[in-house]
Amino acid sequence: MKKSIYVIVLIISVLMMSCNNGNDVNKYDNPNWTFTDKAEYSVSMTAAIQLPENLNPFLTKDDQMVALVGEEIRGVANLYDGIFYIQILAAEDEVVNITFQYWSAKTQYKYLGTEVFPFKQDTQLGTPDKPLVINFIAI
Repeated sequence: MKKSIYVIVLIISVLMMSCNNGNDVNKYDNPNWTFTDKAEYSVSMTAAIQLPENLNPFLTKDDQMVALVGEEIRGVANLYDGIFYIQILAAEDEVVNITFQYWSAKTQYKYLGTEVFPFKQDTQLGTPDKPLVINFIAI
């Protein structure tokens, strides 16, 4: 009997030590991303982006996505039928790369897209029939 209790206490202790009481991912308030400095950008490209399967259960109408050049917002997405539609702006002579960030209202996590895309004037990343699926990692 003593041996059984000892084993149970040992198992519970190991389980408690392996549990992470802290959260490794920060929670964020709604970022309310906006893009208002459109006047200096004369060319655009578009994207139709769908979340990967692992994030789909958390998708809500209040979620947000942005296109970034570095940390500068170059487009804010609109969600329609589970797809984020976004117009991405740049100056005509710019050679830049685009990344995406996603905020989940349900989890309150920010996610960074793992892919980088070159800006190409008048092109599309994904379509309504075949949206681009970007992998995201929580930040």
